[in-house]
Amino acid sequence: MRIGIPYSGTYLPEVAKEQGWDQKQSIAQLLRKSGYKGGFESVKSTLTAERYQSVMYTATYKQYTEFMAKNKDFFTLSTKKLRDSMGDDADDEPDPEDEDEKVEAEKGSKAGKKK
Repeated sequence: MRIGIPYSGTYLPEVAKEQGWDQKQSIAQLLRKSGYKGGFESVKSTLTAERYQSVMYTATYKQYTEFMAKNKDFFTLSTKKLRDSMGDDADDEPDPEDEDEKVEAEKGSKAGKKK
């Protein structure tokens, strides 16, 4: 849901159902989540909404770890592409896969301990 540019709020589709909210309560909660202090009546003519569809899967921890192990390369590449698209300043934490970053992080933490 968007209310002009400064306000937006999103819930996964199942949240309203899980919380027992009707349509009016769902919109009220989205307005609250967005930080908007006015009521629905003050924004109903400018309010736009997007509908989402989600799929929920369940897995045991063992199934999850097996899946992650089999798909490690995919998630590593996807994370790298995301970081690259965000620019150099987006990555404050060292990449555990990058040995050069590990060494620099260790040097930094050791330097901070010497006093």
